[in-house]
Amino acid sequence: AVGVTLRREVAPQSQVAIHSFWEYATFGVNTFLFLSVGLDTRPEALQGHLPGVGMAVVAVVLGRAVAIYLPFLLLRLFKPAETIPLRWQHVFLVGNIKGALSIGLALGLPESTPAREQIVSIAFGVTLVSMVGQGLMLTSALKALGLFQQDAVALEMAEQRGKLIASRAAHVELDALHTQGLLPRAAYEHLRSEYQVNIARAERELRRISEQHLAEGAKDLLSMRRRLIDAERTALQGARRNGLIPEATAEEMLAHLDARMLDLEKVLHGGHASKDSKEHKAS
Repeated sequence: AVGVTLRREVAPQSQVAIHSFWEYATFGVNTFLFLSVGLDTRPEALQGHLPGVGMAVVAVVLGRAVAIYLPFLLLRLFKPAETIPLRWQHVFLVGNIKGALSIGLALGLPESTPAREQIVSIAFGVTLVSMVGQGLMLTSALKALGLFQQDAVALEMAEQRGKLIASRAAHVELDALHTQGLLPRAAYEHLRSEYQVNIARAERELRRISEQHLAEGAKDLLSMRRRLIDAERTALQGARRNGLIPEATAEEMLAHLDARMLDLEKVLHGGHASKDSKEHKAS
């Protein structure tokens, strides 16, 4: 309820700041926890608790299975229309990669707690298995369940974009070599025409894919708009720091950029643009 209220009432600039803060906070807390475990846990101590780690991993998987399959079974009995396919339930089991909370609780135990070292080692071992083991097998599990399907259109577009980027970079380097007198005129003309053909071909293929697959083209356009908004924000912040535009003007323009960015994120994730952003675009 609090999150829904914040998205509806808080200004876009504040929403962006809140999201950024919690992303950095999550990264910082996880880093601190694992550094603390590394300083507090000796490798030889962890090796001595491998049987306990194994039993704890089994217990965690069994408990997770009960917590996943039992509620969905009850949901199927009472509300069959809202049930979730079984193979997606398997994803909840395999993809539930966690551990920071258990490590934090274990490290928070007083030094006088009986078997504290064993508890910390087992918590670290279970987290390590969860993050490394499950993380490595997740893609294979999704493929085995028939849920991992690569978008052929997106892959083709990415390949053509890579060719375009590489060819343009080579073209720029070629011009630099010619300007410095390191390349004969005949060789320069030959290589230049070759890379121009590659650039034109990649541009033509990207245009063809976008025209034939409108949804993928629209998604790609939205991603590019997001990068352009980031460029606008960087330029505005630099102009404000250098005193080229007043502080109030910069804040107002940055607020509009944040609103546009939030709307792009919503559209990319299947949502709808806000009314304020639509009015801003119309104006």
